[in-house]
Amino acid sequence: MLRFLKTIFYIILFITLLAAGTYVLYKDVLLEKAKTFIVKELSKSLDRPVDIASLTYMPFNSILLKDVQIWPKEASPDPAATISSIILTVNISSLVKEKELKVLADIKELNTNGYSANCILHIESSKADVYKNILDLSLINSLTLIDGNIKKDGFALTDIDGILDIDRMSISTGKSSLSYKNSSYYITFSKLSDYELGYDISISSGHFELDSTLIKEDETLAIRKLTGNIFDIAFAATGEIKNFLSDDAVCTLSASTETRLESLDILPGSLGSFIKTHPASGSLKSNLFLSGPLRGIGNLEATSTLSLKNVKTDSLEIDEFMGKFLLKNGIISASLLNGSLYNGTVTGNCDINILNKTFPFNLSLAFNDMNFNRLLSSIKNNSTSAYGTLSAKISLMGDITNDSTYNGSGFIMISDGDLGPIPILTPYLGKTYMIVKHLFPAMQKVSMENAYTDINIKERKIFTDNLTLWGESISITA
Repeated sequence: MLRFLKTIFYIILFITLLAAGTYVLYKDVLLEKAKTFIVKELSKSLDRPVDIASLTYMPFNSILLKDVQIWPKEASPDPAATISSIILTVNISSLVKEKELKVLADIKELNTNGYSANCILHIESSKADVYKNILDLSLINSLTLIDGNIKKDGFALTDIDGILDIDRMSISTGKSSLSYKNSSYYITFSKLSDYELGYDISISSGHFELDSTLIKEDETLAIRKLTGNIFDIAFAATGEIKNFLSDDAVCTLSASTETRLESLDILPGSLGSFIKTHPASGSLKSNLFLSGPLRGIGNLEATSTLSLKNVKTDSLEIDEFMGKFLLKNGIISASLLNGSLYNGTVTGNCDINILNKTFPFNLSLAFNDMNFNRLLSSIKNNSTSAYGTLSAKISLMGDITNDSTYNGSGFIMISDGDLGPIPILTPYLGKTYMIVKHLFPAMQKVSMENAYTDINIKERKIFTDNLTLWGESISITA
């Protein structure tokens, strides 16, 4: 970076000579020497070959570089980057009167790896004691980025503006702003000390806040602190990324999150809309340990725990739930799912293939000793006189993205209760049940104490051929 700035400073010297009147006398010679020198110095500073198609003086204080090509270190038929044009403009008055350097670089159509960028860069230096020290790099005190943008396919960062404060050839503080998908982001950072290459960095935007402390140690980026809040989901993390500038980057990360479910209705997209129409309350906490190469999720390994407490939705109540998850070879598996639900327990396991776009899954859950009165009251959203103890088991598989592929089986059993006058079947029996009650008055006192059914799930339907309800005096199978 500093060698690149030094090259720009030598270009400025050429501009000054041209502006001083030598342009008319030595136009061709000066421009050719300037072009040769700039190509040589840029190649050195970037450590790779550079070509410039043309160099033009723009009286009285600017120079235009056209069709700049930056080539890979190794031989290649295509350049690594191209720049349509660079206009360098020097404030001659500040240079002559104040011994201060002020230069503007207008960079148009920088293209590399499919990305396209444009920006205006303003460079300023402190006052020199003598004219010969004006180009001293240590005098640079600020770099300002104006109206920048970066684009690739559907990705675009726009309205990029920023100011970097420089002290003794090192960035000490800075702030910038940019826009992404109609949202504005604000970034500030400051150097930790003169003894370590690290920064405190803060980013904020609407429902997003992040504070971090990042330190570069050789080829490793140490994440000393990473805390923040995304859509009211609080998070904290520490870790490191080795070889972070290469394709072989490897990360180790430890993180935790915490939120209240009632605040998640601000989430964007379909998930936020679903929560708005199905209000929920309760707390969610999770912990994560992640390690492995960043290139390809199939190579990452992770362990995580998730817990829910006092969860209530429009038709579900969860007293407590915990899951332990493992990510390996692109498979998320949970060998231990357990919790308390309607005064009973729930246990199970699952696995999901996240390398497949349809997310194939297998799920097994067992429910034991649940309070049927609490469950039915929650589903009906009002109190009921029915009671009992409910146990159930379900096994389900399919593709998460397509519910028509869901396939499974299980059973439901209710015991030691009073299920009321033939629950579930009564609406389907219609007037028949009322006639039976009149013919046999004792039927009005009969209660169903137990129920059992096997179930099969297929093509968005639940099937059974042995729904059985029974009490002391009667048994019904449907």
